[in-house]
Amino acid sequence: MVIKIGVAILTIGITIMNITMVNSYEKGVKDKAEWPSPATQGAVFDKPASTPSAPWGTSDTAKYKSANLQNTSFPHMGNQPSRELDTRDSFTSLPVPEDVKSRMMGNSYGAKAEISFEELRYIKVLYYDFSGKICAGELIVNKAVSADVMEIFKTLYDKKYPIATMVLIDEFKGNDNLSMAANNTSSFCWRDVDGSKVLSMHAFGLAVDLNPVQNPMVTTGANGTQEIKPPEGAAYLDRASQVTGLIVKGDVCYDAFISHGWEWGGEWTTMKDYQHFYKNVPGYEQQ
Repeated sequence: MVIKIGVAILTIGITIMNITMVNSYEKGVKDKAEWPSPATQGAVFDKPASTPSAPWGTSDTAKYKSANLQNTSFPHMGNQPSRELDTRDSFTSLPVPEDVKSRMMGNSYGAKAEISFEELRYIKVLYYDFSGKICAGELIVNKAVSADVMEIFKTLYDKKYPIATMVLIDEFKGNDNLSMAANNTSSFCWRDVDGSKVLSMHAFGLAVDLNPVQNPMVTTGANGTQEIKPPEGAAYLDRASQVTGLIVKGDVCYDAFISHGWEWGGEWTTMKDYQHFYKNVPGYEQQ
């Protein structure tokens, strides 16, 4: 009799414990479902300053001679492991961290740079890539427009606007041609406007180039010949086509920038720079 009572008590205890475990599991699943899936692609926020990058040259551009860059993989980032990013740590603006400064020095931030790190901000955002995956992106922008940029990319994320990839241009040694060929969205880089001695708005962190392959820069020479940058963008000169990541007036991307007082290179008359959004801020006028 005593043994039967003991067995009954033990059975009841195990049943209660099982019910408690199931309830805890179901609560955990519910809590997790409140957040998007962890962004494990493109998260390079904790890259050590000493992490070496493979050498780059003009021949490397050939690796990206493809209009289909939806799942771009960067071989020079092979020694940088992906890391899960807590979505609650996204859409943040920070003073440029020391390890990020180390990545920038000699690349986007050259010896001739005349803007201080204190005037810049390191932005972390989430975005949807061309395959619909949630990715972690990073930008360096001017402090004066950091709030704009945060709100703009939060809007693009909420609308699931597709962005191919978004890493600092320093991953390409500050080479804009390589960054564009890789369909990389970027902002700050201390450099002149291509083919001139006039400082680019990128030098002040006041411009963003977005999906440059689908949105190339197109200039027409006196003889009528066109120069397209990146060259991969030649497949996207038809601006009325329905193409993932292609920017047109009145779309989600255009409206997100314009509503914050930015301007679009796609509306220029002498040339078209469809990837280029910029904002004029007092004190940072082009020379």
